[in-house]
Amino acid sequence: MQSKKFLIILLLVLFNSCIIKSIHPFYISQAITFEKSFIGVWNDTKNGKWEITSLKSEFKKDKEPKSQEDLKIYNQYKNGYFIKYTENNKEASFIGITFKINKELFIDFNLFEYNSEKLNSLAKLSVIETHTLAKVDIQKNGTVNLKWLDEDVITDLLEKEQLHLKYEKIGIQENLILTGSSDQLFKFLKKYSESDIKDKWKTSNECVLKKE
Repeated sequence: MQSKKFLIILLLVLFNSCIIKSIHPFYISQAITFEKSFIGVWNDTKNGKWEITSLKSEFKKDKEPKSQEDLKIYNQYKNGYFIKYTENNKEASFIGITFKINKELFIDFNLFEYNSEKLNSLAKLSVIETHTLAKVDIQKNGTVNLKWLDEDVITDLLEKEQLHLKYEKIGIQENLILTGSSDQLFKFLKKYSESDIKDKWKTSNECVLKKE
């Protein structure tokens, strides 16, 4: 895997209603896999800068005593990545966890910190730090096809009662939020990946990437 030249990248999806969001992670600990090839500094086609480091290395940089909250984060995400995204001098950071189902690779993104200059104090209190999921396909030419799990596809299956997932629709726009446990989400994703559902990875949020 390390010989593959690829970049993992994330769309800034804080308020994007087209991507499935979850309260809990999409993975279970047994499925986590660490990919060293993700580490590095990258540029995207939208003039954004991505700095991807291992969470373990980030903790080693900090010589100050760790708080209980920091240690909790470390123990939960120590096999993941710290991803800092910068665009137009505005930053957002995420914790990313890669995992596999059978031979397919996925990454779970969890919003960690974001630039709040455009949000007033009340709006900040209303932001929910959710998880999003992308499927990673590494092509023979070294590029990566990254597809986020699409809300429209999942909503259609739920309405047809072809999926049984715990969820809520929140806000005026009734955005879909999955509320099941990580174990339930992982079992769903495994069945979904193995299914013959037509256009199951069709999405309006897709990136084709090349290494810098």
